[in-house]
Amino acid sequence: MKTFRGALALLAFLALPVACAAAAPHTFVVGDTSVVRVIAPGRMLPGTNVPEDELPLRMRLGMPPPSARTQRPVPPLDVAHMARLRRAADLRTGGLPAQSLDSLLALDREVPHHPWIVRELVTTQALMGDDRGVVERLRRERPVTRDSLLGSAELEGALERLGRPREAAEAALETWIVSAFDAAWARATIVHLAPLDPRGVTDAMRAACAARPGRADLALGLAWLLGRQGQAAEAVHVLEHAEPAVGRGALRRAFVDDVLAGGTPTDSAAAFEALVSVAADTACIPNARFDGARRALALASARGRPGYGA
Repeated sequence: MKTFRGALALLAFLALPVACAAAAPHTFVVGDTSVVRVIAPGRMLPGTNVPEDELPLRMRLGMPPPSARTQRPVPPLDVAHMARLRRAADLRTGGLPAQSLDSLLALDREVPHHPWIVRELVTTQALMGDDRGVVERLRRERPVTRDSLLGSAELEGALERLGRPREAAEAALETWIVSAFDAAWARATIVHLAPLDPRGVTDAMRAACAARPGRADLALGLAWLLGRQGQAAEAVHVLEHAEPAVGRGALRRAFVDDVLAGGTPTDSAAAFEALVSVAADTACIPNARFDGARRALALASARGRPGYGA
């Protein structure tokens, strides 16, 4: 009996905070952890007709929209501004981009250069077909915020739609340079843009590599692009130049593994050229040279061209 009464007392004790919380205002941390705001049921957010207790918890905490990625820490928006930003996004997704843009421009005047607001602005402008406005805004905002990730996809897409593929490739490269996480997107974007302006896009990639000789990932990207364009010998030259004195051949072997996944004839030709160069490179260790020769012969045989590896 005592055990039963003790259990009931424990349950009552544990339920007490829940009952109190249901009757009392809720406390949430908004943005800066040094600021605690009491969320009172029924009270309206300042400047809005949105009750505080109806605002999603994510917005109460000043958290960014899931798609907003930035290079630098972003100052949190207060609850009222966050609510207005979400309302503007809802107008956009609800088919009212003009009204959304008006709200965002007003919000931008109150909180200038905020990445979340800028991102929503350019998304809305792109939806309205204002690609020039997207480019102008992002080229103005990115230096101010010192953020090469801000609106990367929007900037690249707008430049491509405006018929400026080299500049679009440069925008993708800016993102790649500061974020290895975005390398796959940037490389795929550059390969997509290359047929629109082969020389311009390749020159942009060359310039990025030349400015950063220690970036093996950029060298691989340039070699991959050249290989796709049928310039296998030049692709191998880029890789040889990027390889350090120690571990010679490693970058070329990585390139082979990468391009063979593409499965195109130009990819196979570039892979074969790289393997032959490793086999012939006296600076490579014997095992690497032997492996290069073996794989080159196997590749030639697999492609049904035995003479190719002679």
